[in-house]
Amino acid sequence: MFHCELCNANITNVLPKFKLHLVVKDDTDTCNVMLLGSVAKSIIGHKAEDLWDGSYAEIEDPEILPAPIQDLVGKSFCFGLSITSDNVTNGSGNYIVLEVCSGDKVLSIETVSEAISDIGTTSSTMSSAPCMLLDTNSSEDPKTPFSKRKDEKDDLPDITSSSKKMCTKLIKEEKHKSD
Repeated sequence: MFHCELCNANITNVLPKFKLHLVVKDDTDTCNVMLLGSVAKSIIGHKAEDLWDGSYAEIEDPEILPAPIQDLVGKSFCFGLSITSDNVTNGSGNYIVLEVCSGDKVLSIETVSEAISDIGTTSSTMSSAPCMLLDTNSSEDPKTPFSKRKDEKDDLPDITSSSKKMCTKLIKEEKHKSD
């Protein structure tokens, strides 16, 4: 029996849901992602209750994971990630996956992209739409907004802020009468 703190009720009919922690790697780096519920089901191909062994304990040993989950090792996917303030401000390397494209879909997108343009280096990313490719050879140097920079310089003049404009009119000071 489980107790729901939101509705303050005891729950007896509980179905298992996926909560998969994966370490994913590409050509550039490694990161930790978490797949929940239907997102995990979309790449595993089975319901959590079909793979459930009756235990509520988290499985720590990868050797005893169900075969459909072990079969994910070595496959290619394009993950659409949720980037939270914890990732931006605290540098957390753990991301929640919102969407997934399988490797064959990613491959077809990259193949189409290469035919359209002669871009040498691309990186796959995901939004709420299908997978997209971004040009990483852009001539523009992306800038981090001043408010998000960790190494702020106190000696910079105020006019370097993107929200401030230089004063274009000269303002005359009034003379004060002294008695």
